[in-house]
Amino acid sequence: MEWWDDLWLNEGFATLMGMKAADYVENTTIRQQQLFYERTVKAFRFDQLASPSAAHPLSWPITKVREVSRRFDPITYLKAAAVLRMVEGVVGEEVFREGLATFLREFAYSNADARDLLDTLAGLDGMDGNQSVGSGITLVEFLHSWAFHTGFPMIEILPPASDGAYGGGGDFIKVFENSIV
Repeated sequence: MEWWDDLWLNEGFATLMGMKAADYVENTTIRQQQLFYERTVKAFRFDQLASPSAAHPLSWPITKVREVSRRFDPITYLKAAAVLRMVEGVVGEEVFREGLATFLREFAYSNADARDLLDTLAGLDGMDGNQSVGSGITLVEFLHSWAFHTGFPMIEILPPASDGAYGGGGDFIKVFENSIV
């Protein structure tokens, strides 16, 4: 971490990997389910309802050292873990694991930021940061919509058309980049 701007990477990974490790040891998935059902909802709720001075994007420039302590909050821990879990779901568990191993090897004795992680994931197994990961959204756009905005992207899920296709053209989810809830 070059500076505190991307603290969410450290804390989000610690939260997510702690749950994955505990589940592995106990041969269960209860903590990962808990992350989704309890903690993700709590983080999104905090992000949505926090006062304007408390709400913040995951990745956000910190200009003063005294601002650092305010970053240790549910957004930094829980929303970050949820976003990383979503990225894993988008790129796939194997690509995510391979990407993390590559990322950790490459930046083992240096600093990294969110863009470095995204570049590493996008460069693996035929992934391309400009390649669609679903509904016309690229990996870069997907992470950007979650990490660099306060709140969360507003989505619209369209009902099936009369011919059974979703949204008339196959896409059934629209993400409104500028409409953050």
